[in-house]
Amino acid sequence: MATHDYVIANQSGAAFRTDLNNALAAIVSNNSSSTEPATKYAYQWWADTNAAVMKLRNSSNDGWVEVFKLNGAITLTDGSAGAPSLSFRDDTNTGIFSGANDQFDIATGGVSRFQINSSQITFNDSGADTDFRIEGDNEQNLFYLNAGGDSIGIGTSAPNSGRLHVTHSSGTIGYFESTQGAANVSNIVGNSTDTNSSANLNLQVNSGVTAQGIFRLNANNSIDFLVGATPATVMRLNSGGHLGIGTTTQESMLELGGATNTVTGISLGKSNAGITTSRYVGITQGGNATNLATNSGFQGIEFGGPASGSEGYLAFHTHDVGTNSGERMRIDKSGNTSFTGNMSFNNSSAVACAIDIEGNQVDIGNPLGNGVSNGINPTFRALVTNKNILFSSMWGGDNQLHKHIEFSGGANIFYVGTNDSEVARTDGTGLVVGSSSFDSNSSVGVRLYAVGAVHSTRSNEFAYVGRRSDSNGGLFLFRRDGTDVGNISVTTSATTYNSGSDYRLKQDDTPITDGLTRLKQLKPIKFKFKNDLSAFVDGFFAHEVSDIVPNAITGEKDAVYEEDDDLGHKKGDPIYQQIDHGKLVPLLVAAVQELTTKVEALEAA
Repeated sequence: MATHDYVIANQSGAAFRTDLNNALAAIVSNNSSSTEPATKYAYQWWADTNAAVMKLRNSSNDGWVEVFKLNGAITLTDGSAGAPSLSFRDDTNTGIFSGANDQFDIATGGVSRFQINSSQITFNDSGADTDFRIEGDNEQNLFYLNAGGDSIGIGTSAPNSGRLHVTHSSGTIGYFESTQGAANVSNIVGNSTDTNSSANLNLQVNSGVTAQGIFRLNANNSIDFLVGATPATVMRLNSGGHLGIGTTTQESMLELGGATNTVTGISLGKSNAGITTSRYVGITQGGNATNLATNSGFQGIEFGGPASGSEGYLAFHTHDVGTNSGERMRIDKSGNTSFTGNMSFNNSSAVACAIDIEGNQVDIGNPLGNGVSNGINPTFRALVTNKNILFSSMWGGDNQLHKHIEFSGGANIFYVGTNDSEVARTDGTGLVVGSSSFDSNSSVGVRLYAVGAVHSTRSNEFAYVGRRSDSNGGLFLFRRDGTDVGNISVTTSATTYNSGSDYRLKQDDTPITDGLTRLKQLKPIKFKFKNDLSAFVDGFFAHEVSDIVPNAITGEKDAVYEEDDDLGHKKGDPIYQQIDHGKLVPLLVAAVQELTTKVEALEAA
């Protein structure tokens, strides 16, 4: 526990040493004291033992800035949406803050977007108009909150004026399942709060903005199904449980209506005598409705029985006017599906296909011409070739497909631009950006290796840039396992390289009494590096220093790599020794102190 004014006055040798030792004690303890130092300097450290906080004097030298707790905990000021307590150096109004006790906020552009407190999680607090999107594996807009329109989209980023807009290009749009064990419990409830006696609750299906069908719950407890641009009721289930198709005045439990009976609406039948165990359900137009397999007008499903030769299958039949019906799709008992022809999902009668699956190729898009696939040029394509998968899309205005992502030979390759330029790839080695090679000696780029190494190569300027904004302090932190062992810190004008030197990390400390003797053993030399013969440099041979100051030297004399490694080193390549000149400072200080003692003795004689 020590503080000091850091002014070494003219004084006797012993007093000078005491004063110097007190100053050093204040430095190594970061001016630790329960009260602030009497003499204060800008950017001065103070370990406030009363508040258990490490503080830094501000640049104006008129106040202290709390940096961290003495137990290692880091605390932040509350901040605000416009000035978050933790923000980005180049975007200071974007970050995190706390608007109240027990509350966590995230702000962008100076506006609170996301808030967590002890009772709820809130997006767009105070009406901030910020959209919210959740992306799925294949669906970009799995969930989309249109804040400005007060609506939610699922499968769309442009929900209509209703509260919920759900869309899906293929397959099931929604699935509801309840594990409710109690009887007579409503699991899905649609409610109209209008008190008008004729109020209805409608579920409407549109093509674009035009109504094509309506499911209606009427106020008289009946249910209607309506179709057409001018919706008309085609089926009604009344309050008595009577179902009418083509009529709304049914009296029997099931009643089929219509102007004529020339078309058999639904037919259930069996096959001919040759495959009596198969059953059919479908639609026929004239002909023999009791023997659907031989009916030229049959469209429907065939259920294959054990005696049919391939039991347990489902076969789907269609027909054209004037031709016999034919099987178009089959699902066997193992779930395998086969088609006779290509499979397309159309989004309107005028579009060739919205999704087209043909062989090993899947195209998604609108008809843009050029005949890339079935007369259309897709906006997206997935192509599988020889165990490789390539995802391409159309953009840039040139009506051509361009690569985006390719899964090839265990690597994931990412492209950008209309010339299909590779910008990144990942494989078992790691991630490389700006090059296709993981050899950092061959080309520029950033490489993140799976073994934990990072390489950055650049032909000019700086390969690494670390920036700290708004305040002085740490820029890089170094750890050995879980222990902090050093850091690089910066101020507005300087850089400091710090190594672990806390007294709590040390033991068996004794004074250096042979500093001058060991200093005289060092052999300073002037030399030129072999890879830069343009200038002389002052220094040492590392192996000549290793016996005098061992901790200043890394490596062993004449060491070589015993095998190839993933950093490009080959077996037999030299492992060069390295020196940390900063480790010579304690020896120099000890030698100077010995010389000082001798000088003082001579002066006193």
